[in-house]
Amino acid sequence: MRKLLLCCFSALLFSSSLFAAGGTKDADPEGVKYLELFPNLVTNYQRNDNKVGFLSVGIQLKIQGAINLEAVKKHTPLLQDTVVWLMRSQTEDTIKSVEQREALRQETLKQLSEKIQTETQQEGLILDVLFTKYIWQ
Repeated sequence: MRKLLLCCFSALLFSSSLFAAGGTKDADPEGVKYLELFPNLVTNYQRNDNKVGFLSVGIQLKIQGAINLEAVKKHTPLLQDTVVWLMRSQTEDTIKSVEQREALRQETLKQLSEKIQTETQQEGLILDVLFTKYIWQ
């Protein structure tokens, strides 16, 4: 009986600490938030040998604050379309070069920021663009 009470008390003690920790998850609404724009965008590009190459990219947007996150989420389809057309217009040299990949990331940030500013009339909603996966073939 004593062991049973000890087990019940331990379970109760640990479960209450887990619930208490869960309540602070969104305690900082102005903290940095991430929006997964594409878990896995697959598109094609023109290779140098006139064949079609494929690019698979995972993209996340870094956004300051929950309010800004909601504003950006409303325009996700527009942002996705912008990225698709940008990626499809790249050359093989741009896709494969590490330096050009960074330039592509910066260009993606620039174009997405311009689109979201046009739609929301607010500047600086998107802080950064992260390529969480980048595979070409």
